[in-house]
Amino acid sequence: MVKDAEANASADKEKREKIDLKNQAETLVYQAEKQLADLGDKVGAEDKAKVEQFSTQLKEALANDDTATIKTVLEQLQQALYAAGASVYQQAGADGAAASEAPGGNGNGTAAGTSSADDVIDAEFTESK
Repeated sequence: MVKDAEANASADKEKREKIDLKNQAETLVYQAEKQLADLGDKVGAEDKAKVEQFSTQLKEALANDDTATIKTVLEQLQQALYAAGASVYQQAGADGAAASEAPGGNGNGTAAGTSSADDVIDAEFTESK
């Protein structure tokens, strides 16, 4: 039995790598669809089209069990998702910077004269035994 296990070890390793790659690809497709749905119109049309294109290609490669295509399209989809996310965060950062420089602002997102410390509730308590 040990000899059989050693003889089949490389085949088992290849099979496991294929399964792990397939799982990773399926997870990434799900994440891409979820991210596009969550971000909606915040994602640029070009970035959204790339993500959808690579997602479709990856689904087809998964259906055909084409390992080489899965590897290449998986990397392309990851890069497209990173680019889409980065552009959304840059837009959010630009919007946040503009809001903090607005008149009456003190740079931390609250109006001048107010502070987040106003939300503190002071209470006394005693412990009875």
